[in-house]
Amino acid sequence: LDSYEEGEMLINNEETSYFSVNDWEDYRKEYIAFIFQNYHLIESYTVLQNVEAALILSNYPKDKIRARAIEIINRVGLGDHIKHKASKLSGGQKQRTVIARAIAKDCPIIVADEPTGNLDSESADIILKLLQEISKDKLVILVTHDFNQVKDYATRKIRIFDGEIVENKVIKKTEVKEIENKNLVPKEVPFKNMVKMVFNNLTATPKKTILMTLVFLLASLFFG
Repeated sequence: LDSYEEGEMLINNEETSYFSVNDWEDYRKEYIAFIFQNYHLIESYTVLQNVEAALILSNYPKDKIRARAIEIINRVGLGDHIKHKASKLSGGQKQRTVIARAIAKDCPIIVADEPTGNLDSESADIILKLLQEISKDKLVILVTHDFNQVKDYATRKIRIFDGEIVENKVIKKTEVKEIENKNLVPKEVPFKNMVKMVFNNLTATPKKTILMTLVFLLASLFFG
């Protein structure tokens, strides 16, 4: 997200100083999934719809979206809340939904920004154990101001103070895996996928949809 003025940053042995804004957007879209402290869920969507949205926008095969979404939701322990609206979930349940959405995007890197900041200690422990499980086949980068909370789970600690790295040490030895080099050619979201998203938006807020339809019809009659 930030630019740099000195040196060079390599990604898969490729220099990035010439990357344009679009290049960086394509890179984040293909390689990085985010877990936000404040969730950023679509509140009017159910847990299932939030996870399906990530699959729809990733051009996942249409006939496999529902089954894949249910599989991921069960993995994060929300099978009993699959049809609950995001607005009705607890903080821990919302964070697990965000993690499910990140898994659905199927990126090799997951960046978690203070994922336990809004949670009680019990919910925070559940989230950290879940991230530890995910880290077996993905790189999980967790940002936190409280290292003691994550010390039992972290494998490497990088401490930043006043904009500089002041500590960088390996805590536990882990197996090194190469990240698959993806094609960064932008993928257009198919029209049928956009229609699916529009339909989800309309059905997620039925009262608002009915009201807007009535307003549109009355306005059409008036101008007609």
